[in-house]
Amino acid sequence: MGDIVLNQWSKNFSLRWWLMSAVLFVAFMTGFGIAMRLGAARGYSLTLAVLIVFLVNIMAVGVWDLYGGARFTPKQWLGAVFAIGAIMCFETTR
Repeated sequence: MGDIVLNQWSKNFSLRWWLMSAVLFVAFMTGFGIAMRLGAARGYSLTLAVLIVFLVNIMAVGVWDLYGGARFTPKQWLGAVFAIGAIMCFETTR
């Protein structure tokens, strides 16, 4: 959500949008750090934690864009499939 709110700020340079994006980025990075810590405690690699968080972030922005009327190309859909495949490969080789 921080990316989406930051995009709104970039359109009008409103202090309100900037502050909301800053709060969301701090919350996101805190959650990311917690995910990395919990993943490490359970034996998951840093790469897997980063891939999962990165994919969730991209999916959220993608859903927002689809809701806003954007259309993805076949190559973009293929990239999403490869990203999910990468996570599966990391997970199955633990």
